[in-house]
Amino acid sequence: MRQSCEVHPIKEWVVAMLLVSIGALVGCRGESRMDVVLVTGSVTFRGRPAEGAEVSFIGLDEALLTRDSPFPRATCTADGTFSLTSYETGDGAPPGRYRVTIVWKKSRSDDPELADDAPDVLGGRYASATDSPLVAEVETEPTHLPPFELK
Repeated sequence: MRQSCEVHPIKEWVVAMLLVSIGALVGCRGESRMDVVLVTGSVTFRGRPAEGAEVSFIGLDEALLTRDSPFPRATCTADGTFSLTSYETGDGAPPGRYRVTIVWKKSRSDDPELADDAPDVLGGRYASATDSPLVAEVETEPTHLPPFELK
């Protein structure tokens, strides 16, 4: 007895509808994005650029404390500058007030995985969202923040 390998048109239609439905659901997630503006700044430690320091912005305003709020962050370049990322690289942050945390782990090795085990050069003084003394205001237009000059 011979089996048929025919594709039934109804099955193709069901698969097509499932794919369209999944695409619509995934597309709806993008609608909850908050508007962001370009945000740049710099970090120095004892007058020198803090290359590799991790900068994070934690929202203080009620509008920034929602489930849909992004978590703006950046890594400082060789000259200590950074450009915040919320959704896509370098896109910025929603306007508002933020607590700023900075952690700078420098490994003596070129292996980036070892940096995770390295101590924070800043001694954890700026690592906590509740204890960091650093605050920043992101305006409704592109914002270049005053330098974070750490000691």
